[in-house]
This record gives sequence, C-alpha cells and structure tokens, in this order.
Amino acid sequence: MGPRQFCEEVAASLQETFELTTMGTVNYLLGVEILINKTRKQIVYSQRQYVLEVLKRFHMENCNGSATPEATAPSSIEVPATKEYLPYRELVGALQYLVSASRPDIAHATRHLGKYLACYDHTHYAQAKRVLRYLKATSDYGLVMDVQPGQG
Repeated sequence: MGPRQFCEEVAASLQETFELTTMGTVNYLLGVEILINKTRKQIVYSQRQYVLEVLKRFHMENCNGSATPEATAPSSIEVPATKEYLPYRELVGALQYLVSASRPDIAHATRHLGKYLACYDHTHYAQAKRVLRYLKATSDYGLVMDVQPGQG
C-alpha cells in the first residue's frame, strides 16, 4: 500500500464517523507555510510570517540582523536580577513554537533560555532578543524535507 492509498483509506475511515471536506493540497497549517516542490521532490516548512509577527510583537521589526542565534563567547558583564516586568516568558514561548515547527537551528539557544524562565534578568532578555535578531536575518529559512528514492 502506497502513501496516497493509505491517506485515502484513513480519510474514508474518518468520513464514516465525522463530516469531512477535502480541500486539496495544504499550503498553510497552524502558522506553518508548506511549500511542495514536485520537480525537486522537496517539502519546505517555513514560518516567515510568524517570525515577522513575533519581531513586531517584541518591537524588533527594525532591528539589525545577527549571523548567529547565540554569542560566540560568554559575556563577562554581570547584571543584577530585576523585578521589572520583561516579556521574557512570552518571547521564549514564541521561540519554542518556532523550534517545534520549522526552526531547529535555534533549538540550542532556546533550550538555554528556557532554563531561566523562573528567574531571569536583563541579560537573559538580551540573549533572547539576539535570537530575534538572528531570526530577522534568516526569516526566509525553512525546514527542507527531501523525498528519498523509493519513498514516494
């Protein structure tokens, strides 16, 4: 049984219980743009629009881009903890969503930021904003899946 036949059987099984409508090839799903290139046998998952929305939400739409999501050397600057509100948790959550769908390139930086959700300061927030600057420079990046011979 090929993948197309399997999908058709699953759809038929679901239609026995639920009212379904077939809408054709998916182009956009849960904030992820899905580009199918049949000639190259590739599927590309991209969240360019979501990246732009996140940049705007955190007032970073006009920032300069960064070549890397993390600093290449640790900072020696010590910043005291703050009680001032910073939207750190919201920013890290937005980055985690990007990692889960289409941006594994920021996974390490995002995991590191996630360690400080309970106790963060301006340094951590600046590190999170650096990831945003990297996303600004790489907003067109996506996750490319190549179809291997014999797999469809």
